[in-house]
Amino acid sequence: LQPAGDASAEQCKWLKYEASPLRERHVAHRWQAGIDNCPGCNERGIENFLLNLDPRQWLNGLNSTTEAVTCALEIALVIVSILATVLICTKCIIPLAKCTISLSKPPKK
Repeated sequence: LQPAGDASAEQCKWLKYEASPLRERHVAHRWQAGIDNCPGCNERGIENFLLNLDPRQWLNGLNSTTEAVTCALEIALVIVSILATVLICTKCIIPLAKCTISLSKPPKK
């Protein structure tokens, strides 16, 4: 047995190999009813929707400064992307559309 690139043809060391059977994966049925410690946790209703509209709840899960900085960065990126979209529309797309419409109309005599 000669390893690749070994000019002196030294013999490789044998590794100990222990075979073990793979674990079986048990997949639960798609819908499985059960009793949980938190009844109603997965329910969605109008009350839960209204709670998520409260701005005080938006920042409730920030536990560290890293999470706060990440959240602030994401908000800043969203604001910048909205402003860039508005700027591109008002400065490029709308004037270009006006120009093409005015060129297609015949001039008045």
